[in-house]
Amino acid sequence: MSDLNGNHIIIGIGGTGGNILKAIRKRFFQEVPSAEERRTTPLGFVYVDSSMELMKPNDPTWKVLGENSQLGRDSFLYLRGANLDTERNRKGIKSWIGDWKIWTNIVGAIGDDGAAAQRRRLGRFLFACSVDDYKGILENQVREVRRKSDRTDVTFHIIAGLAGGTGSGSVVDVIAQTRKHFKPNINANLKYKILVYCLVPEQTPKPNWDRGFYHANGFAALQELNALQVKRFIPHDVSGEDEYVPLDGVDRVFNSCFLFTNANENGIMIDTEHALPEIVSDLIFHYLFLQVDDTTRAFEEAFSLENIVDGEKEKNERAKTVDIATQEKPVRTRRFNAFGIKRIVSPEEEIVEYFTYSFARQALLQFKYNNWSDDLGYRDQPKNEEYITFVNDKATQNSWMLSDAHLMLSLPILPSEKEQNWRPFQDDWNAIVPDLANTAWTRNESRAINELARFCDRRYENNFRRVGVPEFYRIKEQARKDIAKEVSDTIERDLFSQWQTGQKSVY
Repeated sequence: MSDLNGNHIIIGIGGTGGNILKAIRKRFFQEVPSAEERRTTPLGFVYVDSSMELMKPNDPTWKVLGENSQLGRDSFLYLRGANLDTERNRKGIKSWIGDWKIWTNIVGAIGDDGAAAQRRRLGRFLFACSVDDYKGILENQVREVRRKSDRTDVTFHIIAGLAGGTGSGSVVDVIAQTRKHFKPNINANLKYKILVYCLVPEQTPKPNWDRGFYHANGFAALQELNALQVKRFIPHDVSGEDEYVPLDGVDRVFNSCFLFTNANENGIMIDTEHALPEIVSDLIFHYLFLQVDDTTRAFEEAFSLENIVDGEKEKNERAKTVDIATQEKPVRTRRFNAFGIKRIVSPEEEIVEYFTYSFARQALLQFKYNNWSDDLGYRDQPKNEEYITFVNDKATQNSWMLSDAHLMLSLPILPSEKEQNWRPFQDDWNAIVPDLANTAWTRNESRAINELARFCDRRYENNFRRVGVPEFYRIKEQARKDIAKEVSDTIERDLFSQWQTGQKSVY
């Protein structure tokens, strides 16, 4: 067995992290049978969980080759229940906890085994309540591995599943708190690497595993991990020492994040609970201990975990150039990897094309049907809408010049008619009759009524809108097509305007 290549701390979070950590310990006992050699190996362990399932003394699942590989109590961090009324006002919690009243029922059974119960914020709250204990355990483990090796550099391996409340909820804070206390220092030649290993939620989890938050937890955790690495998300400092975790001057919050799942590209499924921890532990154990011979050294140099962790220099340099030129932070990190010689990349062109297509399709559907659904966006079908009421509305008919007053030509329709400042029939007669009555009364009081009737007849026959009523309607009858065209053009302009502003659809 070769010596450990440097100081290493394995940190398991939640049930998945605990199972993989247990597999690494059992492999360690198999490969290093000497108890004395194990004691002098600069390898530390920290297990963080809100469940006591893997922390119970003399747990038989930790036994290998007749020995108990279980961790010592100085490596366990049990996230115990806490009094929300007391803790919610603590500086490291009150800034992000939200409305504490809605937490009362959720935190009621917080002391039970498996307390986080797939609730991310609850997992984060539990870790925040024990963050000082985490710092103490971690620093103690670092001191021990340094004492054993006389070397200062330490590599932290953080393992978590992204579906559960503890793993998904506290992985970002575990990374941030670890980096807060162990920042690389070029001047002092201190290199603190943080490697993260995350189990992505299975597409089809086992029965009773999904409590309603399974896949949502994984999506949220991946978003936060990506944002954390590109510095678009700086988490609140749950220790309360600072408002946000001080990451100024830190180039890489973590050096690499390996994503793995229970299926490969050929569709072969493995058991998440038993087989998968063994596979992941083999990879990590290979990185910690095994050395390659001369025949495979070239392959190892080309595709080793170390090279993958260091990333693609050319791409990173190009990313930095773009960043400086645009003065914007990058959107996606290139620090997500997969096992083997493959690397997870962001298909940027496909993403841009997909979003372009999606936005264009949504815009076209809005123009065509304008049928919005909160779940689906704009739908590819017309609304179930009653248009008769809209068309019969007085305001609509007036704007479209389809009211009775317009159709009787009491109000103008054509532009030339509007220039003549027509008054509605009622207003026109109300304005002229008082003048005619005064004139008739002045000429002959005894025949004033007859005179007024004669004046009105003359206006009706000859003077209404300059030509009289009969001639006026004879002329307008000949202009029916022009009037109809003006009405239809007005309706089209109004509907087109409402279509342009998104109020109406083409349909």
